[in-house]
Amino acid sequence: MTSEKQLEATNWNNRLSQTPGWMTPKAPGPGVTGRVYADGMPEEDRHGVFFTIPQTISDAVKSWTSVKAVGSTTTASYNPATRVITAKVSASDSGTLAGNVVFALRGSTDTSWSQTVKVVNGEARATVPDNIAGTLAVAYDGYAADDLVAPSETTVSGITASDESVAPKVEATASIRKIGGKAYVTVTAVNRSQAPALIEIVTPYGSKSFTDVQPNAKVTAAFNSRATSIPAGKAVVSATTASTGMKTSVDAPYAAQN
Repeated sequence: MTSEKQLEATNWNNRLSQTPGWMTPKAPGPGVTGRVYADGMPEEDRHGVFFTIPQTISDAVKSWTSVKAVGSTTTASYNPATRVITAKVSASDSGTLAGNVVFALRGSTDTSWSQTVKVVNGEARATVPDNIAGTLAVAYDGYAADDLVAPSETTVSGITASDESVAPKVEATASIRKIGGKAYVTVTAVNRSQAPALIEIVTPYGSKSFTDVQPNAKVTAAFNSRATSIPAGKAVVSATTASTGMKTSVDAPYAAQN
């Protein structure tokens, strides 16, 4: 068994490749180190060396066991003014953390949302979309590469959708054309809300409603004036969201038809 002092003598300034004869080609054999001739292999090849180590190091290597993951704690705060949610993660041993935080919706709305953010200096931030409401799960995934840090999570409740996101929005255009000698007013409306809406189109020549119009969906209605010519006018188009009852109206003007 070699001694601790013998091991310490092997260092960068006294490395094996600097020992006498290391680069001199020689026949392989017991105790031969350095550059050797090998059958069927180039003489420059050398994949490693064997050297003795202290018994204490040998015992430590043989008795190695996996490291138990340390615990972690995740807390979160939400700023309704900026809609920014901030997660703070700490390890029980106060060590440096790596990994990600996953922000995910756990609310009662139909819109699903999640975002994965890398932990930097123990923090991760995300901006919650305007239409998201409910409870958010904030989960640190742990240092999954080698299980050195256990995962942890928390929740943030009471998040409400922005007023701008729930207010209905609608776009509308109107045009005139003649069919069979009669003037028709054709109105097209697009639901620009972030939720389904009731679309109502009202003209001097009639009205029509469309229920459950999905976001960004388009509806069109044509109205027969029963006249050969009509003056310039406008259609009034409104959108009402079923979830809030909020209503928005816009005008869709059209030119005269002679």
